[in-house]
Amino acid sequence: MKILKSLSMALLLTLVFVACSKDKNDTPPAFSIEGKWFGKIGAGAAIPSGQYALNIKSGGVVERVNSIGNVTATGT
Repeated sequence: MKILKSLSMALLLTLVFVACSKDKNDTPPAFSIEGKWFGKIGAGAAIPSGQYALNIKSGGVVERVNSIGNVTATGT
């Protein structure tokens, strides 16, 4: 009976360590913010009525785009 308890405890501890091991290659996927972003904007508690659109390009270039698609401002 003592051997069975010892064997059961050893098996349990082995399972705990195997189940809790972390894989070293668990890196989160790369996130890219590049692309066209748009939405509504407002002030205070009022329902948002204005629109905004941004085009974020590689290298950190940001363009503000108006409602007809023209670039009205750029920055980094």
